[in-house]
Amino acid sequence: MFNLIRYYSIASLACIIVAATLLGLFYRQLSESSLLQMVEARNAALTRVFGNALWPNFDPLLKQQESLPPDSMEIAILRQAVVELMRDTAAVKVKVYNLQGLTVFSTEAKQIGESKLANAGFLAAVQGELASELTHRNQFSAFEGVIESRDLISTYIPFTPEASDRIEGVFELYSDVTPALAQVKQAQWRIVFALVGILSLLYGLLSGVVWRAQRIIRRQEAELNRSLVRIEEDNQRLDQRVNERTEQLQQTNRALQAEMGERERAEEGLRLSAKVFDNTVEGVIITDAQARILAVNRAFSQVTGYAEAEIRDQNPRILQSGRHDAAFYAEMWQALQESSKWVGEIWNQRKGGEVYPERLTIGAVRDGAGEVSHYVGVFSDISDIKRSQERLDFLAHHDALTGLPNRLLFNHRLSHSLDLARRHQRQLAVLFIDLDHFKNVNDTLGHDLGDELLKSVAATLSTQLRRSDTLARLGGDEFILLLDDVEERYAGNIAEKVLALLSGSFNIAGYELFLTASIGLSFFPRDGEDANALVKNADTAMYYAKTQGRNAYHFYTPQMSEYARERLLLEALLRRAIERDELLLHYQPQVDMTSGALIGAEALVRWNNPELGMVSPLRFIPIAEDIGFISELGEWVLRSACRQVVEWEAQGFRLPKIAVNLSVRQLERGDIAATVAAILAETGLDASRLELEVTESSIMKHDKALDDLDRLRALGVELAVDDFGTGYSSLSYLRRLPVQKLKIDRSFVTDVANEPSREAIVRAVIALANALGLRTVAEGVETEAEAQFLSQEGCMQAQGYLYSRPLPAAELRAIWGSLSKD
Repeated sequence: MFNLIRYYSIASLACIIVAATLLGLFYRQLSESSLLQMVEARNAALTRVFGNALWPNFDPLLKQQESLPPDSMEIAILRQAVVELMRDTAAVKVKVYNLQGLTVFSTEAKQIGESKLANAGFLAAVQGELASELTHRNQFSAFEGVIESRDLISTYIPFTPEASDRIEGVFELYSDVTPALAQVKQAQWRIVFALVGILSLLYGLLSGVVWRAQRIIRRQEAELNRSLVRIEEDNQRLDQRVNERTEQLQQTNRALQAEMGERERAEEGLRLSAKVFDNTVEGVIITDAQARILAVNRAFSQVTGYAEAEIRDQNPRILQSGRHDAAFYAEMWQALQESSKWVGEIWNQRKGGEVYPERLTIGAVRDGAGEVSHYVGVFSDISDIKRSQERLDFLAHHDALTGLPNRLLFNHRLSHSLDLARRHQRQLAVLFIDLDHFKNVNDTLGHDLGDELLKSVAATLSTQLRRSDTLARLGGDEFILLLDDVEERYAGNIAEKVLALLSGSFNIAGYELFLTASIGLSFFPRDGEDANALVKNADTAMYYAKTQGRNAYHFYTPQMSEYARERLLLEALLRRAIERDELLLHYQPQVDMTSGALIGAEALVRWNNPELGMVSPLRFIPIAEDIGFISELGEWVLRSACRQVVEWEAQGFRLPKIAVNLSVRQLERGDIAATVAAILAETGLDASRLELEVTESSIMKHDKALDDLDRLRALGVELAVDDFGTGYSSLSYLRRLPVQKLKIDRSFVTDVANEPSREAIVRAVIALANALGLRTVAEGVETEAEAQFLSQEGCMQAQGYLYSRPLPAAELRAIWGSLSKD
């Protein structure tokens, strides 16, 4: 019930408190504002007094750019004068600033020298305005000492001397207004209490009026409640009679609705079941307890080919494919009897005779007595899933490019063959086949044609093998062949047959391609007891075949493994030879055959390894070429040789020309000219003193060799064809080469004076060089007879043991440097 007195009391009390508080705050604000204006005016007057009285003292301070020391005599005298003027006033501190914001005077000495340039009050005073601020300080340094808990008004006052019309400085006066503010607070509280008293009296008068009104309202409210009670009683009696009649009608209606709903649900359930049964994607078959087919759905007919009319009253065994024995069906019926359910895969037969796999679930339906009344089977045709599984299994075990078994399937078949070979004490062979120089096909014709060539190779080899043999592709250009129950002689014949098949031409996209291969053979049980050992040893034998010239096969021997381990060690050590500073250069002098003078030297790399000692170039150069290290090695030789010639020059020994060999790999990279130019710039060697030697084979194999040689010649480098006559020579191609020298190979020079065929070759080479305007250099000159013959035939330059073996840098300088001086 609404309580008028309570709400009136609360509202009135709140209004009294708010009114008294606001009025008190307003009075305090007004009083403080008036006090601030009064003190500001008083501070301005005091400033005028201080300024006029002490202007001679302030004037020099304001004009200085820097403040005087706080303990100076002038400051002390001025402070004493200011303090005397401040006595008996409210001022407690005075500070003076020049127009640059520098504190030139303060009654608190430590503040002299401070800057107020960023202070808003100071900036306002400089503009000619007064700026005051009321603050409360717990402690404050006044001229009489430290005072505590004080209310202060600080005023920034622009000072203009009487004899001037512009501002000369800014005074800041602090006035103690603590007593004045205390009086303001007392007056504030008196006003608040008086207002509270007046409002309380008014509250009492109004409370009496409200109390009287509250009594009248309560009497009227009681009368109204009695009337409402009577009405409510009448309504309840009426509602009771209505509810009783309504309940009777509702019971009758509910009974009717329940009966109708039950019929509708039954009908809907039957319709839904029929739709699900007929439209489900799984085939459904229903039989009675004697396994006679009662009903099938549309999916059943689509999968099996039997219409419902054809299959009704038949036994499901009409679908049997014959792939399962009696034990399979016995286990199925046992599961149905024990657990009323069977789930599994089964092969059935369509009406047309096609056998197909299905995923089948059979459930037994029991009646109220627990006896089987029906069987329901639900199945799916999983032919597509089976095909996908077979495809995935094929891809997992076969090479995607050639369709041959991959490494995984090969190892599985090899392991199986090994088990059979042990059981029957038979021999089997593994052939590791690697195509020679297949990388050249990919590099020149592209990987697409390379893939086509690999497929052709796989197809060619597959047609010539027994059904029991397994040919697999391990990856790249590597194939492997498993021969079951084979003799060593027959395995060798198969290897020869493979080489013969691959030696024929392959027509790929209009290109006629020729291949060779290297094959390694290992046998069980002689060369290994397990698959890994047999494959590894066959690989070792294949690699040995490559080192022996390729296009051949070799049977594995234990010595090959030792050779392979030694080669692996050499590869590992060679890759670090440069960074470990194990390489060095020897220099073989080249001489003028007429005068015997030194005209140059050929730089030859040597490898001195701490573990292996001095390693022959015949051992490590082929390895460097195979592992792709030859380019890095060649660049090191070129840089080191050029640097050595420059160092000799600085030591007083001038070598006219240094010859360095270029490898095929360096030409294939395509940036040899840029590399040479960079090394010449780095070492400072003149290009005309560098001779680069390239072999005939490297020029003929590299399509862009002519362009590379032209760029090298444009640098000013001299070019020579090394080992001329040992490879395939094209005179028309030679005529186009920008070379200046032909080097006659030592195989033609050795014993040339006593061998007519060699004489003829050497004469032909010298005559050819003269016809083309080229100089000739004979390599491997070891006897005076050889030198005399070459000189008579017009060969101009030579190198060989007759003149000097290859020498370290220090020995070459020591021997030939002294000869040059002589």
